[in-house]
Amino acid sequence: MKRAFLVPPLIGLLTGFLVSFLFTPRYTSQATLLVKSPVPSHYLVLSSTIIDEVGSLTELALSATSMSPAVQSLHLVEPGQLEDQTLQDIRRHVTVIPTKLPNWLVAPTFYVKYTDNEPLRAQKICQMLTDLIVDQTLRIREQRSSGTYEFLERQLGKL
Repeated sequence: MKRAFLVPPLIGLLTGFLVSFLFTPRYTSQATLLVKSPVPSHYLVLSSTIIDEVGSLTELALSATSMSPAVQSLHLVEPGQLEDQTLQDIRRHVTVIPTKLPNWLVAPTFYVKYTDNEPLRAQKICQMLTDLIVDQTLRIREQRSSGTYEFLERQLGKL
């Protein structure tokens, strides 16, 4: 009679232990990006334009020309694996999503998430992707400001 009470919990423990070996662990590293704009904060609204801009910056950061040097410097290409295959794996496991903002927080925020089987690798790649997105943002802003400067200089020359 006492054995009848012990058998189901023991079977459950044994089953849980065996099932845990069937599934590989997945680790997700996450970074938060706050998009600051030179526009005064009371004019800034989370719109599809900002979401599209971050999406295009993410695409630029995930391009082979941007990611290849970073992947090589972090030694992410495993022996017997092609670099293109590693880049595709990284692209497949990364997500960049906007957050739902409370009304008091005006600046848009985005999450960069990367999932991998190894926790340290997930952290390194998430950091690399966040750095690449920030670098692309700075590069685009630099191009815009230099274009504005050249325009103003031409207009000043005309006057």
